[in-house]
Amino acid sequence: MDNFIPHTIIIFVSLFVVIPIAVSLLKSYPKLQEYGIFAALFLLIASQSLGLNYMADHEYVRGTTQAYEITLFDFFAITYYVVMAGKPDYKVKIFPPGTVFFVMFLIMECLSCVNSPNITYSLYEIFRLVKMGFFFMVLYNILLCYNCYALFVNGLAAGIIMNMAVVLYQKYVEGYYAVVGLMRHKNNAGLYMNVLMPVYLYISLNFNFAQKWKKYFYIFVFLCCTMAVVVTISRGAWAVSALVICATIAVSLYRESTPQKILTIAATALVLVIGIIKSYDTIYERVTVGNESGTSGRESLIYNATDMADRNFFGVGINNYTEANTLENNYGHIFESLDPVDEDRNIGKVETVYLLTAAECGWMGLAALILWYFYYLLQAILCSIYFWKSNMFYLPASISIGLGGAYLHSSLEWSLRYSQTFYLLMVMFSIVAALVTMKNQKRA
Repeated sequence: MDNFIPHTIIIFVSLFVVIPIAVSLLKSYPKLQEYGIFAALFLLIASQSLGLNYMADHEYVRGTTQAYEITLFDFFAITYYVVMAGKPDYKVKIFPPGTVFFVMFLIMECLSCVNSPNITYSLYEIFRLVKMGFFFMVLYNILLCYNCYALFVNGLAAGIIMNMAVVLYQKYVEGYYAVVGLMRHKNNAGLYMNVLMPVYLYISLNFNFAQKWKKYFYIFVFLCCTMAVVVTISRGAWAVSALVICATIAVSLYRESTPQKILTIAATALVLVIGIIKSYDTIYERVTVGNESGTSGRESLIYNATDMADRNFFGVGINNYTEANTLENNYGHIFESLDPVDEDRNIGKVETVYLLTAAECGWMGLAALILWYFYYLLQAILCSIYFWKSNMFYLPASISIGLGGAYLHSSLEWSLRYSQTFYLLMVMFSIVAALVTMKNQKRA
């Protein structure tokens, strides 16, 4: 905790100086409010670099959260909550659709603490979940208060373009093999782009703008997403990317097939093929070169995580997977597969968010997570049906595909537990929740 004092000062100044000034400015100049929303969505992809790890335990580097993570977006959420709460013509809604499932998962995380080898590490993760829930609630209210769906889409698009500039620099100037852009890991980079990719592809295929440059802009953003996935050298991300692109095209053609749309698809496919040919050597090597030891290690961790969940009703404690893996516990006989046996060795974490959750929060905790995640996927699908003939169809349809891809990818990685992808997930959930509210209000 070397930075405890400076971090405490930063938090104090932010809460009691910066936020009051920001609230005052936003109330005095209402036009700034939309600029602030755009800026937050633009910078979301860099969220892990725009914050601090408060009271970090530098000896512990193996969990999904290493400290009380506090970022710019938490201060953004507080600021806009205060601004909206002070509006005479808007009443803040504290419980967006799906809140009950969030609370269920939060309760399971708290109950898992009864078995935590280190309660502090569990509190790190619980704190993050609570603030993510608050961030989600604020975004949901922002959408209802400002009716700014396009602002969300364009803000995220700007972030993707900024990330593309970093990707190009890393790839062609610094010579990275696996390029991550503004993300911390290739799997996170791939998942982040695959969640957003359907939005910009669907807009490119289905919207005719009076200003032609807008269509080319969204095509460019989509291509930025695809290139960012290709250069990650992540096989899982490649596979999911192919699925979400095919699904988006299929939905678009099913809704309406036009010569212009087919021409756009053909032109986009040509650009993608050229990009794949250019990276053929790297892609071929990554696909064909196996990793037998890696596969064996993943299987051992699956048995390890399953045994944890079987032997502990509430799991071993959220964010305590590695801490619980001791020679004494030897879950799934994991230490028998190590050569040599080393009690202090970091054996890693099971590479699926579902089994990681089951291990840390028990099977009931996994059920709560699935209910929370899939509630929004189901609602996105239902909203797609409801808005079938509306221009709003593009949002629930593309989010359905993006979330489906993310949940599939999460069976191979635990990327949704990283802060950047976690924040993005909250953005997607907030859009779905706002669309559900819009649907219910129209029906009433």
